[in-house]
Amino acid sequence: MQRSTDRIRTTHVGSLARPPALLDLMKAAAAGQQVDPAERAEAERLAVVDVVARQRSAGLDVVSDGEQTKTRVLSSQASYTPEIHPTIVWAKFESLAEGARRATARLWP
Repeated sequence: MQRSTDRIRTTHVGSLARPPALLDLMKAAAAGQQVDPAERAEAERLAVVDVVARQRSAGLDVVSDGEQTKTRVLSSQASYTPEIHPTIVWAKFESLAEGARRATARLWP
């Protein structure tokens, strides 16, 4: 865990939405269909690269893989249509990071 004595660090916990291409591969595999392991691995790699870049761009200090490769949460996401558009998630992260910057400026002028 990263600690700081001069500013407030920001992060999040939990899964981030998977891209449709990866989700389709995961659904197919869960349904017992043949899925090319190399194709799935590449889709997972690209999904992780994307969510890490988006977290950094939003200003989060501690980033994660967004649980892109985790299949244990697939059942809830496989049929779930998000009520919050994915772009709102990134706007919330940006707001979180901005709030931490402002609080830091007040606490450690």
